[in-house]
Amino acid sequence: MTEKIVKKESAQPSKKMPKREEKQKATRMTKEKGAEKGSQKESKSGTLTQDPSPALKTEAKPGSGVRLSKATAEDFEMVKFPLISEKAVNMIETENKLTFVTSKRATKSLVKETIERVYGVKVDSVNMVNDMKGRKKAIVKINKAFKAEEVATKLGVI
Repeated sequence: MTEKIVKKESAQPSKKMPKREEKQKATRMTKEKGAEKGSQKESKSGTLTQDPSPALKTEAKPGSGVRLSKATAEDFEMVKFPLISEKAVNMIETENKLTFVTSKRATKSLVKETIERVYGVKVDSVNMVNDMKGRKKAIVKINKAFKAEEVATKLGVI
């Protein structure tokens, strides 16, 4: 009698195995399609999502060094707008820093690459701050070779 129970239990997973294998094969196929495109990325849950990093890559041309690409819509999704407040204007004048409101998913390196590409300045450092209004702000320190005041006047902050 115990043998019959054991046989029934071992028979059940064998029926489910083809379904599992089909699912695994289907996910492998979608992963391979995403790998061919190069613009999709697998998340922790196993679903494929759009990878924002391909738009941030630079293009190199022979003889001219590295050439930065133009600003895209994704850039303005990450770095939304410059912040105009008394403290921000004071930092522009005294510390050569600009303040931007960014997306919640923006990172320091992503903000640095975007600011360098869009505004044509060299960024020394980026500090990220979540404020009490629920915004994420990036305080960007501009290299001494560039002036934050010039960038701010082009943006219409000052």
